[in-house]
Amino acid sequence: TRAQVRDDLTVLYPKSEWLFNRAAASHRQESFRVGIFASDDLVPMNRLQTYGYILFLCLSIVSGMLLYSGPAWPNSRRPAAPGNQKTPHLSMPYTVVDMGEIDQGKDSEATFYIQNKGNAALMIDNLTVSDSAAVLELTANVVRPSEEAILRCVLDTSNMQGRIIIHIAFHSNDPEHPATTLQATGVIRPLLGLETPLIFAGQIGKEAPFSKTVALNGTLVREGKCDGLKVYVNSPFIQATIVKKRHGDKITPMLHILVPADMKAGTFKEVIRVVSENPAAEVSLVVAGQKLGVIQVKPDRLAFFSPKGADPGSRTVVLESQKVFHIKEIQDLSGLLSLSVQTVRPGKCYEITAAIKKGMLKGNSFLGLVQVHTDLEEHPLIDLPVLIGVNQ
Repeated sequence: TRAQVRDDLTVLYPKSEWLFNRAAASHRQESFRVGIFASDDLVPMNRLQTYGYILFLCLSIVSGMLLYSGPAWPNSRRPAAPGNQKTPHLSMPYTVVDMGEIDQGKDSEATFYIQNKGNAALMIDNLTVSDSAAVLELTANVVRPSEEAILRCVLDTSNMQGRIIIHIAFHSNDPEHPATTLQATGVIRPLLGLETPLIFAGQIGKEAPFSKTVALNGTLVREGKCDGLKVYVNSPFIQATIVKKRHGDKITPMLHILVPADMKAGTFKEVIRVVSENPAAEVSLVVAGQKLGVIQVKPDRLAFFSPKGADPGSRTVVLESQKVFHIKEIQDLSGLLSLSVQTVRPGKCYEITAAIKKGMLKGNSFLGLVQVHTDLEEHPLIDLPVLIGVNQ
C-alpha cells in the first residue's frame, strides 16, 4: 500500500510522473517497484518491465548526447573549420613601375616583388605581357609562406619611341587574388627625331615655290653625332637637305624642304627619310600639299561650321582658268556631301556647290576630301579639303 512505501523519489515530466519506490525490508515484496502515474492511479510492473524501461531511458539519453555533440570520430578525420584552413595570400608593395625616360636602343627593366603572406604555398602561372619587345623573368613559380618571388620585365627599346605602357598579367591560387595585372610605363627618347612628323603645304601657287625647315632632335643631336646623316627622297621634284643652324654656342641640325616653282600641278604626298648608319637610327617626314596650275581655285577648301543642330547650308568653290578646260568627274571620298556643277563661262569658269546630306551631320568634327578631275594635262587633278565642325 502507499502507506508502506518510503524513501520515495519523484521526477516530474510534462505529461506524467515517474516514481521509484524502495519497499521496506520487513515486507516480502520485490526489492524494486516502479509505478507510472498518469493521474493518481498506480500501475505496478514486474522486474523485467522495470529493467526494460531503465534500459530505454539510458539509450535515449545517450542518443540525445550523441546527436547534440556530433559524430565521435577522431579529430584527424574531422573537416577543418574554415578559419583553420591553410591558404596563400598574395601581396605586392606596388603594381605600377615608371621607368622614366629611356634612350632608344637601350634595354630597360621593371622589377616587381610578389610576396606570400599566407600559410600555404603560393602558385604563380599563366604569365603574359602585352608587347613582344618585353621579356618576363620570374625567379620562382612556387612561393612559400613568408617568402617572395621577383618578376622582371626586360624591355628592348630598339623599335620604340614616345610614351609606352606595358601590361603584365598572371594567375595564382590565392582565392582573393586569382588574377593580377601590372603595368610598366616610360618614355622612349628617340635616337633621332623631328619636331613634327608632317608638313602640310596646302595649295601652292602655279609659279610659287614652297620651303620649310624642321629641327632634328634626339639622343644623337644632344650628343653631337649628326655628321653622318643621310637624306632620301622618293620624288624627283621635292628637294631635302640637312643644314645647321647656330643658337649661341649650340648648333642644331635642321631638315630643309623645298617644293620648286616648276613642279607639275596636282596633289602630292611624299615621304622623306633621314638615316643614321652608326648607330642605326631613322626618322621620316611626310610632306603633303597641292601644286596649282593654270586653274585657280577660290576658296581652296570646303569648310562647314555651325552650331549644334543647325543646318550649315551649302558652300561654293569657283574654278577659273585662262586655258580651256572641262570637268570630267567629281568624287566625294567622304560620302557625306551632295555635289553639283554649274557652268559660269563654258571652258573657262565653273562653280561647284556642296552641301551636307540630310541626316549625315552627327554632331562630330570631320575631315574629308573632294577630288575634281579635269581634261587639262597641265592640271588634271584638283583636291579640295573638306572641314566639318559643330560648335557644341
